[in-house]
Amino acid sequence: SGKWKDSGLGEAYEAARKNPDIVTVIDWKPYGPSAGALASFLSTGIKQNGELVGIFATQLPPDAKPICSVLDAISAQSWSDAIAEVNNQRMLVQKATRMCLQVVKGVDVQESRIAFVLAVGDATASFRKTLKGYDSIPAPPTQAIANVLLHAWNQW
Repeated sequence: SGKWKDSGLGEAYEAARKNPDIVTVIDWKPYGPSAGALASFLSTGIKQNGELVGIFATQLPPDAKPICSVLDAISAQSWSDAIAEVNNQRMLVQKATRMCLQVVKGVDVQESRIAFVLAVGDATASFRKTLKGYDSIPAPPTQAIANVLLHAWNQW
């Protein structure tokens, strides 16, 4: 209750009251008591003998706000291009798999071997482009994402 119950701090308090066992993050938005400056809050419940006895909440300082989100830097067109490229990679991997199976089964062995090598080469080139970034598709924004992509490729 009170004047600031609908503020970020009020949201943080209510969230911690409802889910006291987790840390809640309230996103950046203007906060009246800080002269309308952007503020974000973290909150969690304080328990004693398993019973909620209080709420801890803290306001993050305005300079803690990230300059930009990695995802904010990617345009709708870039997302569309990235999705199209992932679908292209999927098709290339499926083609390489099909050609490999044809070789194993003895179907058009010479042509299938050539098509297999070409499909693997195309898939590898496409994957490398994705890792480096190209045209409107940026490179993976973090090493963790790049590592996941490399792991997926190595599994294939």
